Amino acid sequence: MKFAYPIGAYVYAILVDGLCRYIGKGTNGRAWEHEKIARRLNESRSRGEKVKATRFYNRLAKALRDGASVEVRILRDGLTDDAAFLLEIEEIADADQSWNEAEGGLGFTSASARRFFADPEVRKRMSEAAKARGTDPDYCKLMAGIIKAAWADPNIRERQVAGIRASWNPKRRKRMAQIVKARWADSKYRERQLQTRAASEFRERQSQAVKAGLAAPEVRKRKSESMQAVWDSSEHRERHAQAMADPKVRARISQANRKRPLTPELLESTVRARKVRWAMPGASKRMSLAAKALWADPGWRKRMIEARAEARRERASIPDQGR
Repeated sequence: MKFAYPIGAYVYAILVDGLCRYIGKGTNGRAWEHEKIARRLNESRSRGEKVKATRFYNRLAKALRDGASVEVRILRDGLTDDAAFLLEIEEIADADQSWNEAEGGLGFTSASARRFFADPEVRKRMSEAAKARGTDPDYCKLMAGIIKAAWADPNIRERQVAGIRASWNPKRRKRMAQIVKARWADSKYRERQLQTRAASEFRERQSQAVKAGLAAPEVRKRKSESMQAVWDSSEHRERHAQAMADPKVRARISQANRKRPLTPELLESTVRARKVRWAMPGASKRMSLAAKALWADPGWRKRMIEARAEARRERASIPDQGR
């Protein structure tokens, strides 16, 4: 059974060993953030780091160290922000042994968050602070450890994946596509990206990251199953075929491939990747069936014949330099 976040704004309780210790208001995965923060607090302190925290998080972190069970209970969801704040105040007032440090009714709503982040000065300060943190090696190392530890937890991973899939609806995909297209339409942005990606240091980092990620058999298996599920979709295959039927798309791909420097390293990595793919169980059969299906399409067959004829003409037009 897949995990799903509560609907709209909601009020939740955090139970420690069965006792209600905290009442809060949230949206999406807010209710589950507290335990993650407390666990990260314990991890940092176990490494000897001095980390300040509120009294609530200190208590929750200590409870986790002592082996207490922590449970999130949704009291009511499907609320507006205002209704959830009012209910939060009532629940905190009725709770006898809670660790809440405020009476409730405080925090961001969707509207107030939009107003806050609409201020250019706020966005500028947050951007500068984020850039400063990103250049701090110790901070980057700490965050990498926290993220890896969080994703190692199957429950956290399942909740995160479920939330991402739920949020990636057609409306958001369309909006993100428009944003990406607008960025790449900017000649300065495009030039910066091309320069960055052409740098040997960038390609080496990307290569190492991919190799490290695929070193684990379970990761390769998940990737393989994911790609098989994508290509098993007739809708995806149809979209891909329509895209490749566009001469402009094929021309862009061809130009990009020609611009890539044909280095010995690139040839070696390409050959190695193909050997790995063909060594996978059932790969040759799948590739054979896929190729037969493509060549059974008269339109595809015609395009391939024309493309090969064009390639032969281009090769014939290259001057012979004493070969």
